Amino acid sequence: KNKVKEAQAALKTAQAQLKTAQQALNYTKIYAPFDGIFEKYHADVGSTVQTGDMLVTFLSISPLHVIGAAPQNKVDAITLGHLAHITFPQKGEAQGPIHYVAHHSDQATRTYEVKVTLDNTKNVYRSGKSVRLKIPLQEVFMHKISPAFLSLSPEGVLGIKTVYENKVRFMPITLEETSPEGAWVSGLPEKVTLITLGHHFVKDGQEVNTTPKTATKEHEE
Repeated sequence: KNKVKEAQAALKTAQAQLKTAQQALNYTKIYAPFDGIFEKYHADVGSTVQTGDMLVTFLSISPLHVIGAAPQNKVDAITLGHLAHITFPQKGEAQGPIHYVAHHSDQATRTYEVKVTLDNTKNVYRSGKSVRLKIPLQEVFMHKISPAFLSLSPEGVLGIKTVYENKVRFMPITLEETSPEGAWVSGLPEKVTLITLGHHFVKDGQEVNTTPKTATKEHEE
């Protein structure tokens, strides 16, 4: 009876060793836990590796997550599911829904992280590139002017100097966006008479004589 018990114990030990060996054999076949793109080998054939060593880099870039930062005065207008516009260098434009908006700001920039999901089934777009992300919030009536026409009031308010009934009128504006083509500003009526030359030398309420300037296409916009 003792020999039978010893043999049964030895059998169980052998079965456990067999199971361990089978698992070790299975571990020699590496499977990625997701579909994606092979990027790079980190070990050559025949190399000795240990548990935890890096073997390959395997990427899943469909969908892509486009990450941006929203200023604190705009973040409350951003809603989940809203479509964002993404402009890729030399790849045109695409759209994707917003799937994440941070509730805590970055301590350094005071901005909130925003993530947009972009379908990349055909792997057209590469990971790690810089893109331009635009999130439409609401329609705003704006004028495009040269940044050179901007002025500051004595209180430090940003605005422009216009003429109304032959008198200078300082009009506060909100700077919405700047680009090499000009500055987009809001807060103005549909039509204004903008002082484009000499606005640094006149004050709010001062009576002036003006000389009309022929508007260019850019100023008309």
